[in-house]
Amino acid sequence: MRKRAVDPCREEKSPRREGERVFVYGTLKRGSPYHALYLAGRGRYLGPARVSGELWDTGWGYPALVPGAGWVYGELYGDLGAGDLARLDEWEDHHGPHCANNLYERVRRTVWWTDAEGRARPVCAWVYEAAPRLRAHLIRHGRRVESGVWPAAGKEEGTESDGAVRR
Repeated sequence: MRKRAVDPCREEKSPRREGERVFVYGTLKRGSPYHALYLAGRGRYLGPARVSGELWDTGWGYPALVPGAGWVYGELYGDLGAGDLARLDEWEDHHGPHCANNLYERVRRTVWWTDAEGRARPVCAWVYEAAPRLRAHLIRHGRRVESGVWPAAGKEEGTESDGAVRR
């Protein structure tokens, strides 16, 4: 008999008492100036993590995650409140589920978190994925980041190909 795969998002039916988890993979990671504005002092850094999908360079100085084969590597944060999520939603240009104006959709996904003992554990966390509007741009102008790590090799975080800093 095959063992069923664990789906922590299916098992978490109600809001978490200790706050929400968020997986970040781009300009919100530690060391980024945007981390200081949006995550530092809020919630708790839990450690490195990965999620299934593909990482794409938007060409605008920040990445986007799309569902697909492979891994995207980033960081997991916990103990975030509703106000923290609202602030992140504003940064990620997320106006609500499936809103046509969204640049990113905030969705619950299984994230593989490396705990303090070095074990990979599946947990449920919010993840910002490219919304249809951004995916259309990626098809025409994006470039897949094969390593799944941002910033991409040879690219300084937050800069576009013309050297301008945006977002």
